[in-house]
Amino acid sequence: MKKNNYLLILLASLAGLSLMAQTRIIPHVTRPGGGFETQFILENRGTATALNLLNIFNSSGQALGTFDMFILPGTHVLVNASEYGPDVSHLTIDGDAEIFVTAVYRASKNENSPAHIPESRTQSTLWRIFASNWNLTFDGLAIVNTGTAKTNVQLVQKNEMGLVIAQTKIIDQLAPMAKGLYVLAAPFTASDGSSFEIVADQPIAVTALRGSYPSDPVGYLWENNALPAVSKAQPADGFSLPHVGTYNHAGYVLQLTQEGQNASTARFDLNNPSGNGNALYMASNAAGPVLQSASFGNAPAALLQGKNTTSDQPILSVVNEGHGNSAFLANTNASADQSTLEISNEGKGSGIEMENTNKDGTLATWVNRSTDSNLPQFVIQNQGKSNTTRILTTNTQNQVPALDVYHQGLGSAASFHTFESANDQPTVITVSRGSGSALKAESLNGSTAIEGYGNRSLGGYFEQTNAESNSAALVARNQGNGFAAVFHGDVYVNGNLSKNAGTFVIDHPLDPENKYLYHSFVESDQMMNLYSGTVQLDAEGQAVVKLPDWFEALNTDISYQLTAVGKPGPGLYVARELADGSFAIAGGQPQAKVSWQLTGVRQDAYARQNPLIVEKEKQGEEKGKLLNPQAFGKTENEAIRFSDRSR
Repeated sequence: MKKNNYLLILLASLAGLSLMAQTRIIPHVTRPGGGFETQFILENRGTATALNLLNIFNSSGQALGTFDMFILPGTHVLVNASEYGPDVSHLTIDGDAEIFVTAVYRASKNENSPAHIPESRTQSTLWRIFASNWNLTFDGLAIVNTGTAKTNVQLVQKNEMGLVIAQTKIIDQLAPMAKGLYVLAAPFTASDGSSFEIVADQPIAVTALRGSYPSDPVGYLWENNALPAVSKAQPADGFSLPHVGTYNHAGYVLQLTQEGQNASTARFDLNNPSGNGNALYMASNAAGPVLQSASFGNAPAALLQGKNTTSDQPILSVVNEGHGNSAFLANTNASADQSTLEISNEGKGSGIEMENTNKDGTLATWVNRSTDSNLPQFVIQNQGKSNTTRILTTNTQNQVPALDVYHQGLGSAASFHTFESANDQPTVITVSRGSGSALKAESLNGSTAIEGYGNRSLGGYFEQTNAESNSAALVARNQGNGFAAVFHGDVYVNGNLSKNAGTFVIDHPLDPENKYLYHSFVESDQMMNLYSGTVQLDAEGQAVVKLPDWFEALNTDISYQLTAVGKPGPGLYVARELADGSFAIAGGQPQAKVSWQLTGVRQDAYARQNPLIVEKEKQGEEKGKLLNPQAFGKTENEAIRFSDRSR
């Protein structure tokens, strides 16, 4: 029985070969810029958050990378294929089995219905399709070699009786994981009831899609990698605008106006991955900006994307040798919720790199004058291995900071987050090779100037590595009534601790809800240790007090003090000094209680290497200044700053 206008049906045949390891695959991604687009629907059909892995390949079978994404249960994510780069041809799917992937092909012009092709586990050496009505449409094939060796792909057309009408080799020596494209044409004919068999000696995955002809205004759903139709020959290095030349009058060299709603006004593509040229190059010797971008809608004023994952070049490079700003970006729409500048980097280079060699100029300025904005002033996201942002000032005479963040709102002036749990690197590193501070934090409104949290790593780390410098690695200064620094938890000091005075403070034992209790530390001109205890004398008024085995190794110059408790002890004395871990008491009343106290001077390795210097001359700028000028009736200008003070 003859059939007319057959729907395009893709049938997997099991004849002649057991299937490979059932690789999950999307065999075809449409070529960018050809009038169509591919999107993926990633759906989690499970009951828990699942991991999806997409392994991206180009048409030659070269692996371009793996992209991962966690998806919540019962939800889906829509991803544009262009996010994986311009050369993506097809992909395989790994990760959790609960993730199901569908490719959506849609013509990018006019209204049209998308084609949905789900992921497939079927790879076979024999496939069969039924053709459409070639007077209205054409049929095309995208074929991926999922085998381990090169293969030739044959296309055979048979009539309803199974007799061969035509056959030919459509792809020659297709490499493993490479993709070939083919549009059904001569020697094949649109014969009613006929079918087509795709035959190879290696397992292949096949996507068959119907497309409209170039003259049809609906547009393509699939097309071969053909050259665009042009009326005359184009230069070998690409296409050019009909006329852009010098312009000697006031106005624009080139002006493009877009009256549509969703399309770009101008787009510049550099599609050669190995090319070193610029997609857009602008230079100006005039006093005006090289580039001025303004957005009056809800779209970004400028969107810069680097899709080449092997490039180590910046997405944006701005060089200024004049007196003006290197870059000036303004968004004057008060109701817009889009970024003025957004930079997304998927390559190896820096997301943004700025360098200033001008003595007095500012490297970059971001100004947000919106009083009700809840969005950050500057957002940088980096998924690569290099620096997200690198700011360099090479002029050694420059007195201004390389980065100055000033904020008048209610939020943070700057916020830095590291979300990768396996990352053991600091979120922020500050390094100073000059005489100034590597990091200075100042609070003027009563809040905390700097706050550090550590989960499994350090909450804060400050290091001074210049052996010639007397500056402090960290200075915390509070001129109010609060504390300059607060630590919640144990604090360890590897070195000497110097202070004007010291106390402990606790909730008052008799009135803990309303009062504090303060005690001063015990100070000495020696590195002194204090030990105490009680002992019961025997029937002869004697006792031996045992001490820990480390006592004699730690202490020297032992001093003794004995006090009788409950009974007089006028004859109480130390009968034997410390030896072999103990000392002896005698001369007391039988069975009396004695309180003893020992003091010793440290003799451990650190104490011997770092003896306490009791008196020391002030040096350099410290001369004539005071640690606490107020105590001597002096002003704050006569104070010794901790950043200038030596140990």
